[in-house]
Amino acid sequence: MAQIKLIDIFKLIGTFLTKNNLVGWLTMLSAIASAFFALKAYLLQKKRAKKDSACDLAKCYSNSVLNRSVFITTVFKHSKVLDFVRDTFPVDKISAFDKEELNSFLSEKSLSEDAVKQKIQGINPELILNVRMYASRQPTERSSLFRDFTQQDAKTNEVKIINEPYLREDFMQEIIDLLNELEWFSMCCNYGIADEKLLYQSLHQTFISNVWMLYYFTQTSHTNKVC
Repeated sequence: MAQIKLIDIFKLIGTFLTKNNLVGWLTMLSAIASAFFALKAYLLQKKRAKKDSACDLAKCYSNSVLNRSVFITTVFKHSKVLDFVRDTFPVDKISAFDKEELNSFLSEKSLSEDAVKQKIQGINPELILNVRMYASRQPTERSSLFRDFTQQDAKTNEVKIINEPYLREDFMQEIIDLLNELEWFSMCCNYGIADEKLLYQSLHQTFISNVWMLYYFTQTSHTNKVC
């Protein structure tokens, strides 16, 4: 019985290895090999594209996010708002990033959202202007800022700040723009558009610092105006 089955197997192999079937097998194997190398090339190209996207994102982060972050951080630091954020929202206690957690932090300090808003709105417009002018790289831009937001008294030569509401609104817009850029940056990583590991190595410290600094705004900007 076993001998008959072995003969049948050899007959079956012989049938498949006729000239036509052999060509068919070789064609199929060639197609499989082509598909394998095409898939490998696609995966390598996708990996390279993610690295290229990561480099483009890092460049954008350096040119836009960092500049805006430095501006906001400097204003917060010199206005003591950064100390307020550090005391009210301890970075080592943040975990949920939701409205309930925000309210818990505020409750611990007996603060309301209005109190936080007033703290931000109370930033001296002159400080905002000085930091903006200091950060300006072009002399023409500094001159334009000085002309648009200061006025010199003809008698006393005293320089006064004008258009203060605009300076405050412009600063709040900078915060909103930074939040939007951080969100866009996160989406590019979460959806696999860029190599998140490559970006994390070089940018995670400033990214985390920005998210912590703007913690209050991350919980309020989607439902209400920032201020």
